[in-house]
Amino acid sequence: MFRRVSIFMLAMSFVFSFTASNVMANSFKWPWDKPGNSARPGYDGGGIASDGSLRGDGSERSPYLIYSEADLVKIGSGEYSTGANYQLQNNVSLRRNWAPIPTFSGIFDGSGFTISNVRVSSNKSNDYVGLFYSSTGTIMALGVEASSVSANASNSSAGAIAGYNSGTITNCYSVGKVSSQGYAAGGLVGANVGVIRNCYSQADVNGGGGAFAGGIAGTVSERGSISTCYSAGRVRGGSGTGGIVGYAYGGRVQDCYYDSNRVGKVSNNEGAGLTSSEMRSERSFRGFDFRRAWTMGKNYPDLRVFS
Repeated sequence: MFRRVSIFMLAMSFVFSFTASNVMANSFKWPWDKPGNSARPGYDGGGIASDGSLRGDGSERSPYLIYSEADLVKIGSGEYSTGANYQLQNNVSLRRNWAPIPTFSGIFDGSGFTISNVRVSSNKSNDYVGLFYSSTGTIMALGVEASSVSANASNSSAGAIAGYNSGTITNCYSVGKVSSQGYAAGGLVGANVGVIRNCYSQADVNGGGGAFAGGIAGTVSERGSISTCYSAGRVRGGSGTGGIVGYAYGGRVQDCYYDSNRVGKVSNNEGAGLTSSEMRSERSFRGFDFRRAWTMGKNYPDLRVFS
């Protein structure tokens, strides 16, 4: 009898031990598995690994992933070439004065996110000022908000996204203030010899000291083009002002519009001026694709990639 009881107790002890172990195994969570904590072993919860590297390899199939200001400042430094590909993973708010990303020739995909508080000012002659110094690559699906960008010396250009563009900028927008005391100031780009398409700016633009000022670009050259864009910020300039472009050295401006009530008096007639009331109607924006690229907001069109 005693032997049977001992065997029974030993069996029950084994069952209890096995069950408890399984319960603990199924209920245990690593610290990084807790809700709201996206960090994984070897990463800081953002895009930088414990060894200081960004996620991805910079190729088109696996771009470097940008999660924070700390990630963003790595572009153009060390192994992170300005010719590589990058993808923004969330909204980023900058906390310090910005040093423009050097001339960029890769692909920067904003993925419908924003970079805000871009504060940059230059007192250098012949300088380009913006989130990017200049771009020969592709910048897309990026919003730049609460920007304060100024070029304060001779022959210098400023734009919320780039001081100079000879690449492609598409599906982007800007809000804030842009100014130049030198050559050109534009809501998106200072001087444009590339392609700007499906973009808008609600930035206030000021071109002092003879600088050209435009709602989208300060100037556009023979090789440059701006299409299906609009501006709705105030524009003030010295040598030339325009709702879209301050001065055009040829180039092409097609299907572009500006809020004439907001922009004010212009000397360059590139683009079509609309009243604030007309800016609220899809029918006013000939050439805009409201099925795939745009949607009508409360006062102005919005880009679908941000909705």
